Amino acid sequence: MDKLDFHLEYEWQPFTMAGRHLTFIEHQETRLLRDKCSHWGAAIYKWEGTLTQGEHAGRFGILIGETDDLRQRIKQYAKGTQPRGNAYWRKEFLLRALVTS
Repeated sequence: MDKLDFHLEYEWQPFTMAGRHLTFIEHQETRLLRDKCSHWGAAIYKWEGTLTQGEHAGRFGILIGETDDLRQRIKQYAKGTQPRGNAYWRKEFLLRALVTS
């Protein structure tokens, strides 16, 4: 079997609304408009922050995922629509941390 070697370079680009980062709490009440968002469409995304509540308070957490519609995925996390998916992460991480997107 042949071996495939490669080097991947990447840089996280911040998601902003009207030029500013929003906290997760702000995302719950903000309407994301295409012309105001720094990115629209497919994305690999990352939420990160320090937990401020619960048994893991003080620890740093990261949630990484992929989507074909970033705006829709943000709103799914904000609403917690999937009990074993985004609702779990919303309850256990996003609502317990100082998190920006």
